[in-house]
Amino acid sequence: MTPFLLLFVALATASPVKRQTTALDADGDGHITIIEVDNAMDLGEVLVALDTDGDQQFTVDQALQFIDHHYFNVLDTNHDHVISFQEIQDGLTLADLFAFYDRNDDGFLYGAEADRIIAMYDAAYGTAAVPAARRQRRQADGLDTNNDAHLTLSECEAGLNLAVVAYALDTDGTYRVITDRFLWPSDDGFLYGAEADRVYFMYNEVQNAAAGN
Repeated sequence: MTPFLLLFVALATASPVKRQTTALDADGDGHITIIEVDNAMDLGEVLVALDTDGDQQFTVDQALQFIDHHYFNVLDTNHDHVISFQEIQDGLTLADLFAFYDRNDDGFLYGAEADRIIAMYDAAYGTAAVPAARRQRRQADGLDTNNDAHLTLSECEAGLNLAVVAYALDTDGTYRVITDRFLWPSDDGFLYGAEADRVYFMYNEVQNAAAGN
């Protein structure tokens, strides 16, 4: 099920019990605060999860998963009728989203107010929605140094040593590693989403090997 459908399933089936047990509600009090949102979510990772076609932008219909038409027009600074990741991250923060959902301005999200942000959290971090490789990705905090949910060549070079990676992946001790599995699949200068999973896998293997020594 796509994150877009997950959103509407969550809206249709939400109940007080479900709202109280979401991982976003860290203290289990039935209310979500901005501190809980900041501690649990990263805007870049949420955008990647909601961007089901992987084009790093949202049409109006796609953006209505998390904002309204007015907010879309504000973020669409070049007026091309789509909002890019960059436009969103330049003009939107988790605090902005929280305030947008906090209709009564009391500093808490609960009940219907919380449904959309819970659905976004589940799309990005829910066990059923996130493959194991992407759960590993969030553990590799030292690689994505600017926390933008994208890996650049400089971040990879700074965080990985090819010889160390080869050693960590050589689990059978044959000193042979099939490297073509780890080539960059696109030429846009960034790794994100599924593209980044292989590099995060290598990074985590290095960390695991170091921890085992």
